Amino acid sequence: MPRAFKPEERELIKRDIMKAGKDLFAMHGIKKTNVEDIARGAGIAKGSFYLFFNSKEELFMDIMEEFERNNKEKIESQFLKPGISPRAALKELFRYEMEMIEREPVFRVIMEKDEYLNLLRRLPQSRVDAHLMNDRDHNITLIMRFLREDVKKRYTPDVIAGIMKSLFFSLLHKDEIGRDVFPQVLELMIDLICDGLIQE
Repeated sequence: MPRAFKPEERELIKRDIMKAGKDLFAMHGIKKTNVEDIARGAGIAKGSFYLFFNSKEELFMDIMEEFERNNKEKIESQFLKPGISPRAALKELFRYEMEMIEREPVFRVIMEKDEYLNLLRRLPQSRVDAHLMNDRDHNITLIMRFLREDVKKRYTPDVIAGIMKSLFFSLLHKDEIGRDVFPQVLELMIDLICDGLIQE
């Protein structure tokens, strides 16, 4: 039976687990990473891992959501600045979000369809729903700041959130779209979306 940890130990150990998990997920993906290796990397027994996380998939979600929280502050300071036209700011925001997803190791893992679908299957539905709702609310709040009142009346918040979701899912279908043309396709999609939402 794994030993109990003092409150001050728990936070340090949790950070070590998250760091070990992030490194291993980036190297091997979620499916090929096992709890034993994560525990070893964090310097704890395998059984102790489950005092902090129910599964490696839950750990992955905590790592990803922590990154997203930290990134939200950067987004707000970088793109919500006075003096930038709404259309230019929204285009740069979309480009930044797509590039960040492909650049950051923790996000690159789920750009493989098998990894993404496996992650969804292994997480409790309540955790998936909460994550998707949080993403939806964040995207709606962010994008709505750029839109005129008449545009807000024309499109429901769910349509606005669906735009960002559609861009994300396009990354999972590069092979079907064509990897050689995908960068141009994505750029065109961003231009068309922003031109449709913002008419300056």
